[in-house]
Amino acid sequence: MKAVTWRQIGAKNAWKNTTAAVGHNGLIYATDSGSLYAADPNTGNWQQLGNGKWNTRCLFGVGPVLYSLEVDGTFYKVSVKDGSWTQVGRTGQWASTRAAVNFASAIYTVDEDRKLYKLVSDAGEWQRVGTADSW
Repeated sequence: MKAVTWRQIGAKNAWKNTTAAVGHNGLIYATDSGSLYAADPNTGNWQQLGNGKWNTRCLFGVGPVLYSLEVDGTFYKVSVKDGSWTQVGRTGQWASTRAAVNFASAIYTVDEDRKLYKLVSDAGEWQRVGTADSW
C-alpha cells in the first residue's frame, strides 16, 4: 500500500466556515460564510465570485457551470466566471432531497421518499429513475 502525505493548502482556519465544496475544471469552488469562492488547489489562493448570500448544502460542477442546492431546497445554476445565478425550478422544490450527486453531466437526487430522480432541465424538470421498489 502506498503512503499518503497530507499538506495544508492556504492559511490555517481559512476554510473553517465552509458549508459546501466541489472540484470542477481544475479549481475548488466553495461556499464559506455566505459567499462563493474559487480557489486554486495548489496554492490555496482564492477569489470571491459575485456577492450572493449562499446557504449551500451541496455544490455540483456540470459542464461550464455550477449548481447549488441550498439548505431551503432551492436549486441555482451559477456562473463560474462571475458568480451570477439563475434559479432552477420553484423555491424550495428540492427541500425533501436527502442526497445528491453529479454523474455523467447530470445531477441525481434521492428524496426522503427514497426515490431516485435526474434533473433534466434548467426549468426544474426532473425524471424518475427506476421503479417504485428500486430504492
